[in-house]
Order: sequence, then structure tokens, then C-alpha cells
Amino acid sequence: MDDKKKEMIVREIEHWRRSKLLPEHYCDFLLNIYDMHQQDQDKKEQGGLFGVTPSKIRNSNWKIWMLGLLLIIALSFTALNFNAFELPMQIGISIIF
Repeated sequence: MDDKKKEMIVREIEHWRRSKLLPEHYCDFLLNIYDMHQQDQDKKEQGGLFGVTPSKIRNSNWKIWMLGLLLIIALSFTALNFNAFELPMQIGISIIF
């Protein structure tokens, strides 16, 4: 639905409320239905896991991806070679995490 149409519907419901053309609880009901419809559309637009959509991924910065990849590599290196490190380094890594 177009934004202008949505605004017109809300204004019309508010007009009915002010003019007492409909009882108050009917106007509340209609506005709640409109809000649920709006929330459903927002959820569809948001989508994805934690609000991450394919368009957000495509438009993201490559530097953030490189930083994330380097962080994963560093954590993997640390986890895989933890027993090979000397005791003071193991203690230091344990304190950090």
C-alpha cells in the first residue's frame, strides 16, 4: 500500500473518532489492525537473521568483512594451537577471554 494511502486511512479513522461517527473502541480496533498490518510489512522488509538482509550485505563495507575475517582467523589460530603455547601465554590468553 502506498504511503499516501496509509496516511489517508489513519486520518480518516482519526476523523471518525473526533466526529464520533464510530465508537471509540471501534476506532481503536481499526487502528490496531492497521498497526498490525504495518508491523507485518516491517517484518517482511527487515527479514533475515537479526535483521540482516541480502541488500544490507551487498551494501556493506568490505573493510568490515576483512576485519571480521581476521578476527575469526586469530581466534581459530589461538584455539587450535592453545596447547602448544608456553604457560605464561596460555595464562594471558585465558585472562583475555
